[in-house]
Amino acid sequence: MGSTEAKGSIMMNPGAAVVSPTGGKLTPGEQKVAAADRRWRLAFAAAVSMIITVLLAGSLLIWPLIDKTTGNTHYVVLAHNLLRGNLTLDGMMGPMPDVATYNGHKYLPLGPLPAVLLIPFLPLLDNGVRLVWVGHLLTLINVWLLYKILKKIDVGSEQRKLSLLLFFGGTVYLGLAFEGSTWGLDQIATVTFLLAAMLEGVTGKRPFLMGLLLGIAGMARFTAIFALPFFVVLLWKAAQEGRASLAPAKLFGKLAPLLVGLAIPLALLALYNYARFDNVLDTGYGRAEFHKSMLEQARSYGLFSLVHVPKNLVMMLFQGPEAYPSADAPVLQFPYLQPSHWGMGIFFTSPALVYIFRTK
Repeated sequence: MGSTEAKGSIMMNPGAAVVSPTGGKLTPGEQKVAAADRRWRLAFAAAVSMIITVLLAGSLLIWPLIDKTTGNTHYVVLAHNLLRGNLTLDGMMGPMPDVATYNGHKYLPLGPLPAVLLIPFLPLLDNGVRLVWVGHLLTLINVWLLYKILKKIDVGSEQRKLSLLLFFGGTVYLGLAFEGSTWGLDQIATVTFLLAAMLEGVTGKRPFLMGLLLGIAGMARFTAIFALPFFVVLLWKAAQEGRASLAPAKLFGKLAPLLVGLAIPLALLALYNYARFDNVLDTGYGRAEFHKSMLEQARSYGLFSLVHVPKNLVMMLFQGPEAYPSADAPVLQFPYLQPSHWGMGIFFTSPALVYIFRTK
């Protein structure tokens, strides 16, 4: 791949004479490189085709079989209620996880952004269009945003292809796009606005807009706010270009618009919390109904207790597939392995990340 770029991107045409970039016949070494290049292009096309097929098959064949009363209506109901002027989930059918009850009303502990994004789509959703297609639309936008970011920071064309394939087809993003549920849509929307903030960071000089987009991402998943240090470093590096040193006042002058932009969505979230729970800091997570005793017990230690760190690290880094149907079964059944219900380590979901250990 890199060799073909160095040799002028040798192109293979089966019906034509094989020539080198200088006009002569290819050497045996050049022929091997050209053949490898062709194999790579075919493999890449096959991988992309397979991902698209999986997403379409899920959307057209599998998603219609999902019971829509068990995790796919939170934001649709909230969007309808927003149009009626209330912030509740009242009217949602069936027992639902991640629903908080307060003063006789049901609320969603997650941010309101996905519901706002769904409002223009409600006529379609009410007439049979599936929620998963909204996620696919956002995914198309996300592919374009990441492509623009990689191109702006001078990532080569082949590396851009690999990066896009890795992110959208080699991480848990693919599962979120396939799932088409409440918890998939809000994370896809978070990615959309995080990428938009990153693109603004690498292409423009508008830190206010960068902060605004980051804050909007936090209105889908509040943990997106923890990306703030990345944007601070981005501004610091931009401000430092051509200077031996940067005075603190100068740096603050660059950061102030970022923080102002970020503060606007955070203020809206605070008002959203107060309107629901009479407390600007209460998101509803502390009162959410989980319907699983283990989760209730875990929450009893405190939402932000450090006692959760070891388990989270194990799940994030080391948790692999589990036996099917279970480790307690006398014999295993096909397919013998299944993903852990609680998630799997990133090196299992994204094996290509092992390459980070080869970087300087």
